Amino acid sequence: MSKEMHTRVLVAHRNPVIGAGVSALLAEEPGLLLTRTDASQIGQTSFSNVDVLVGDYDTIIAFMTRLRGQSDYPASAPRLMIVTAQEREWEVRQALDLGVHAYVLTDCQRHELVSGVLALQRGNRYVCDSVSQRLVDSLSRVSLTRRELDVLGVMAQGACNKAIATMLGISVGTAKSHVAAILGKLQATTRTEAAAIAQARGLLAPPTMPPQTLNPIIRRERQDTALAA
Repeated sequence: MSKEMHTRVLVAHRNPVIGAGVSALLAEEPGLLLTRTDASQIGQTSFSNVDVLVGDYDTIIAFMTRLRGQSDYPASAPRLMIVTAQEREWEVRQALDLGVHAYVLTDCQRHELVSGVLALQRGNRYVCDSVSQRLVDSLSRVSLTRRELDVLGVMAQGACNKAIATMLGISVGTAKSHVAAILGKLQATTRTEAAAIAQARGLLAPPTMPPQTLNPIIRRERQDTALAA
């Protein structure tokens, strides 16, 4: 008689309650072998006997980032599933662009969680229904480039073109062109409207520069502009 094959799943979630819940739900599915570990121990964990790694957003992104720079995804590395409450468009796209294999929200149904693991077992990718709908909706809109998203993030904090240029190390003319492209793609007439639309769509990532550093730059550039007027 052939030996029954199991999918070995390791759950490493920073939120112990969510981790316990995910483990309990998956443990009910025949054919899945569940183990849990502390997310902080991922760097010291051997994955030679792990088929699917399930974790929170930050843990999986950090794990995937460490694998970047390799020409191919290592054959010995597990398939990766994120279970998170983070559902903004930029967060989902960042994860999928990095190569994360499955994206599931914490309020998903049990069958979605199980379907995700089974899809990864078959070598496929998976997103839960609500994330799938969000991605489908985004396809009907013109997407922003990575640089435009960078400009948008600074612009949303009140920066003028000169401050944007200073922040991102680009020319004022380039900053102005990016701002114009952003307004056009978001169908906004003002920067404030563009920021509001971006916020509603989940396009704004956390600021890369803290306010205490950015605000003096914005004030200085505004003063220089006023003096030149």
